[in-house]
Amino acid sequence: KQWYQRRVAITAGGFHNKEDLRLAICKIKEKYPQAPIIAGGTSMGGITLVHYLATYGFEAKVTTAMVQSTGWCIFESVKSLSKPSNMIFNLYLTHRYKEVIVENKEMFEKDGVDTEEVLKCRTVQEIHKKYVAPQHGYSTVEEYWDMLSPHRQLLHVKIPLLSLNAADDVFSPEKSIPVHLTETNPN
Repeated sequence: KQWYQRRVAITAGGFHNKEDLRLAICKIKEKYPQAPIIAGGTSMGGITLVHYLATYGFEAKVTTAMVQSTGWCIFESVKSLSKPSNMIFNLYLTHRYKEVIVENKEMFEKDGVDTEEVLKCRTVQEIHKKYVAPQHGYSTVEEYWDMLSPHRQLLHVKIPLLSLNAADDVFSPEKSIPVHLTETNPN
């Protein structure tokens, strides 16, 4: 079979959007109605996928899914990223956020984002506080992190979901992996 990349227009600014995922999956289902869809997500992609599956249940049009290195509790992820031994990951993520902002500067500025201020941020936590949380309508970064944490959504996932996390994963420390919730979910 020949593999190719097909672009679908992104409908919203921001760093995660389950509606964009829904649009892409619906386009695939339109073109290949009989094909099963197996979805996968890593890190933020895993968070977005869990939220999508929990929101749409059986209407998600996904047969099975896998997430890896997903931050299940963002508060724990932030604590882990703040440790001196993990700061290299924090700096890398901050750099990647800034790259996305620079690449899409016009779009972000149209949405009222002061890109110059965001580019001064030194950590992921600062970017979330000064830009991401307000952009998504949250009054505090803690409120945003609480909403973003996918462990609250896990019991609403209606299809088989495999999650892979290392016990020493920087983004999802072992104590934040919701093993107890997987024991009560038949999927």
